[in-house]
Amino acid sequence: MKTSAEPALLGKWIEASDRIVVVTHTHPDGDALGSSSAVRRYLQQKGKQNVAVVREEAPKTIAFIAEGDPLLQGEEALRAIAAADLIICTDFNGLSRAGAYEEALRSSKARKVLIDHHLNPQLEEFDLVFSCCEVSSACEMVYRILKAMPQGADFGGPVGECLMAGMTTDTNNFANSVFPGTLQMASELISEGVDRDAIVAMLYNRYRKNRVLAISHILSEHLSLREDGLAVIVVSKELWHRFGLEGGELEGMVNSEKLLITPLAYIRGRSLGKAFFIIDEAQNLTPHEIKTIITRAGEDTKIVFTGDIFQIDQPYLDQWSNGLTHLGEKMAGQRLFEHVFLRKGERSELSEIASRLL
Repeated sequence: MKTSAEPALLGKWIEASDRIVVVTHTHPDGDALGSSSAVRRYLQQKGKQNVAVVREEAPKTIAFIAEGDPLLQGEEALRAIAAADLIICTDFNGLSRAGAYEEALRSSKARKVLIDHHLNPQLEEFDLVFSCCEVSSACEMVYRILKAMPQGADFGGPVGECLMAGMTTDTNNFANSVFPGTLQMASELISEGVDRDAIVAMLYNRYRKNRVLAISHILSEHLSLREDGLAVIVVSKELWHRFGLEGGELEGMVNSEKLLITPLAYIRGRSLGKAFFIIDEAQNLTPHEIKTIITRAGEDTKIVFTGDIFQIDQPYLDQWSNGLTHLGEKMAGQRLFEHVFLRKGERSELSEIASRLL
């Protein structure tokens, strides 16, 4: 946080506002749900009844974190944003992460507040910014702010439960990104009456039968161990549908670090060091998406892009405008870059002819 006066200023803005909108990023994860819902419930504690939450639907496995939120989407959400006099954004560092609501947020005349823990906050897009990278999660940021508010907050009920759940998901159940303040927050919330055991059970111990079967199959049939000790698992779309998996159902494997699946939308603001990436079907990515991936690379990270520019499935890309072609043109000659072009298809002569002529 930039100054100790900011929570008091936020408190004044909340008190003076009649129409408040709480926004979080596209493809909301547990931290996004917990931080936005905690803010909404805090506002309810303070007597603010006209509060809307704007976000996409949550995956079923973590939807309980924000259960009961007055969720607005589509045209309703756009109208609420246009009418708002205060907009509070959680768990993203810039309005570009708001997806379909980005332009409406940019056009809004309302005061905009950012509460986030990612790198490179877009300060010019907001009127008040609470940003710190040395915290576990946006939920921890919200907790610090609410504690510092002039009249405090009641953490013994839904507000504390949302914050505990969101922080638990973002730390992989205290497996990473844990700071002294994170442990202090958890301890204080438990002292307030938050049942952490119940939250952990809801997050990690509610597996459907097909989810258990899928994880067992993936670990036994789709895990390979390289000579350098790196475990690699690839989950195909066919496998996903065969077991009837739903969004978030491999969360247990992710949290035990058996599997790391990172949708492109989730990697903004992260630095990924000592990693080996393979991005397949890269011809279907835009130049901007290619840039987003590469600019996340930390020290000792290697990235391999593979793809066929003659087999593009995106209607707005072609063999010249796709991200893979753009990458080869712009990075040519750089010391850290190599490009391998395979001139001949290996599937069959017929496949080669079809790829070239059709």
